[in-house]
Amino acid sequence: MLNNEILTVQSKSKKYKKFLEKIEVNRNPVSINGKHYYEVIYTNRKGEVTATAILSPDQETESEARQAHPLLARYNGLILNIVAEGRERTKVSEVFFKEPLELISRHDLPQLEAGRERINRMGQLVENHRAYYEQVMEAFRSAGVISQKDIDYATRMAISMELVHIEVLEMMTNDLPVFEQWVSEMQAAGLWEQLGQNVREFYHHMLNGKEENEALLATKERPKASDWENRIEELHRMTAQRLDTKILNYRKDLRYPEPW
Repeated sequence: MLNNEILTVQSKSKKYKKFLEKIEVNRNPVSINGKHYYEVIYTNRKGEVTATAILSPDQETESEARQAHPLLARYNGLILNIVAEGRERTKVSEVFFKEPLELISRHDLPQLEAGRERINRMGQLVENHRAYYEQVMEAFRSAGVISQKDIDYATRMAISMELVHIEVLEMMTNDLPVFEQWVSEMQAAGLWEQLGQNVREFYHHMLNGKEENEALLATKERPKASDWENRIEELHRMTAQRLDTKILNYRKDLRYPEPW
């Protein structure tokens, strides 16, 4: 049914299309007073977004379209941001952590313990990110008509991935002396060269990337709470106002309903 609705909305959206623009209808509607409303995206030849519209396969009303707009803009924005920021981080190989951990486990060398703990924690964080990403992408793929519940879930997953990224960046800046000492001890024990070249390059890149990672960490909104749930809640509060401002700014690009 939704596929037929999308075709109807796509046809209706041509009314607001400008010369040489392309039209894309985001596939998940919201239900307002029993009617489905979709977000339509207009792009130029460079693929840049030029405008949006909130349309229904039924007869729209401006009041309903305005009610649908923040829900659709937030949900579709979450999809874009999660894919843009999260997909690359899922490609970090588990080999970077498993290989050194397995090698360390075969040798009783207490001087490697501090490094082992950091490597184990970073590997857990990378795996957590991959799990969050796969879970939310599965939710996106299976979603039909969305509601505030879907938005809340996607928001929580986005914040969870952001917290993972913050902790990884903190480790790659604050814990660099531990990683430097670990590399030195691995070399002294004759174990460093037993690691694969790609693994050694990963840690060399980390040690040489302090300034870049510090600059990136400085752009992050970092919660002060220590436990996970409170950190999520704190980061949610910290970002909510900024996200609401973004949604308000998106209104100016609307061709239907009229911006308000």
